[in-house]
Amino acid sequence: MRLAGLPFLVLATSLTTAAMAPSRAVAGDEVGTVVLGIEPLEGAPDAVAAEITDALRQRVAATKGYQLLQGKDLVEVKLVFACPDAAPACMSTAGKSLGADKVIFGNVKRAGNDYQLTLKMLDVSRAVVESFTAETVTKKHADAAGLRASASGWLAKLSGKGGGSIQVRANFPGAAVSLDGTQVGTTGSSPVVIPDVAPGRHEVTVEKSGYTTTKQEFTLASGQSLPLNLTLSPVSVEVVRPENAGKGRIKGVEANVQTFFNFLPGWLSGFGVQANVTYLDAKNALPAAFGGEAAMVPMINVSKWTYNLAAFYEKGPLSARLSYNRRSHYVNQYNRNVDESQYVGEQSRAVARLDASISYEFSKHLSLVATASNILGQPFNDYRYYNQTQYFPSDLRVEGRYFSLGARFKF
Repeated sequence: MRLAGLPFLVLATSLTTAAMAPSRAVAGDEVGTVVLGIEPLEGAPDAVAAEITDALRQRVAATKGYQLLQGKDLVEVKLVFACPDAAPACMSTAGKSLGADKVIFGNVKRAGNDYQLTLKMLDVSRAVVESFTAETVTKKHADAAGLRASASGWLAKLSGKGGGSIQVRANFPGAAVSLDGTQVGTTGSSPVVIPDVAPGRHEVTVEKSGYTTTKQEFTLASGQSLPLNLTLSPVSVEVVRPENAGKGRIKGVEANVQTFFNFLPGWLSGFGVQANVTYLDAKNALPAAFGGEAAMVPMINVSKWTYNLAAFYEKGPLSARLSYNRRSHYVNQYNRNVDESQYVGEQSRAVARLDASISYEFSKHLSLVATASNILGQPFNDYRYYNQTQYFPSDLRVEGRYFSLGARFKF
């Protein structure tokens, strides 16, 4: 019995000596704080308890207004001071022996796949637990980085002051993380930990070249530790380019007639007409890039029918002309459908145009000219053609009527 009690006696003496001669003095404006080693209970690994202890000690050491003092393990303190239930009076005695103003202690238990952490802050002079918090530590955040990120929130809750922290993860590494417009880190295998974030509303942004920029707004409470997971998506780039058509052929016929009515008497002999009609059967194979069989389709920008009709007058100083032109519908381009299921052609509907001009020569040096263009004012009506029952408007282009009056001088 005497031999078994010897280690207890030596340990108690060691702690008592530490109380009489603290390892370092505490500045007047700082709170000397001891973080006792967290006690692992109910299957919680010793390594997790040790990591939590280290995270809390680092947080206290880095927090303004606190001075971290050398601490012991909670199990050791309970054994030496005979306080198995960690009663405040007993823990106050231990705190005084360590020269502390505040003592932070607690335990961690396994809760399924996660852990339940209980922390308390003791006011040594009053022997009162002034605050406590119970936190769930998820398994994926139970590593050193995750625990350090959470420690600022735990300390803020115990002290009742200070900001919180956030831990930002993204589904791609190498993305820049910004908080309220200021870059604070880069994503990787561990979360980007942002400590000492002021309570209130904030915005975090994750961006990487070649991916969509993702933003998330959040509201952080005092002492809160908030994990954020943001998802980046690769940017889809649509490349549109022309392709050379396959082999093609053009067949057609054209008829043209022009005459003056010079058999008429006097000034009537100046009248004349000109007429032209063209028929074209123009087809080519679709580009090989479209895949499948190279179907023969109408050639782009070629109308099957084109008509031109003009009436004119040329006699003496007077010259006049009225011209009518009409072309049947034609194809502008061929495209793939969105689901790649069929070919899609953009076509223009038939359009007609009427122009007129008149000029009068007063002398060999001076003549007046008046013109009127696009008198009919018909619009160019383009539409997307899928099949005989499915075609939809693409665009409508309206060209105005143009009128002009001018004079020509010859020297």
